[in-house]
Amino acid sequence: METKPQSSARCCECGSELLIARRACRACGLQLEAELPYPRLARLGAAERRLIEDFLLTAGNLSQLARDYGVSRPTMRQRIDSVIRSVRELRAADAARSEELLAGIETGRLTPEAAARTLRELQA
Repeated sequence: METKPQSSARCCECGSELLIARRACRACGLQLEAELPYPRLARLGAAERRLIEDFLLTAGNLSQLARDYGVSRPTMRQRIDSVIRSVRELRAADAARSEELLAGIETGRLTPEAAARTLRELQA
């Protein structure tokens, strides 16, 4: 079984999802503290993110990308398909999280404002 590379959005100690706890403006020093998820593509492994970047830089030319990586076009297609599956899994997880947030509003566990903030971050 293939092991998935560690994402920078995962804890190096236990593998749980990391949250962004603070954002700051370097210019004025403003700091915001909240538990925000990493953007979807940032939750991919480093190799997957690099492949996406290289794919974009070749304007989606799989033949060129395969040459750059020194692999066959079918092998490159398999790698791209693997990244596509990973992104689909992340989207499905985000959709499930959105449903949890809506259920939280309906049951009164969450305020609409708190859920809206989290939903906006999931869509980023």
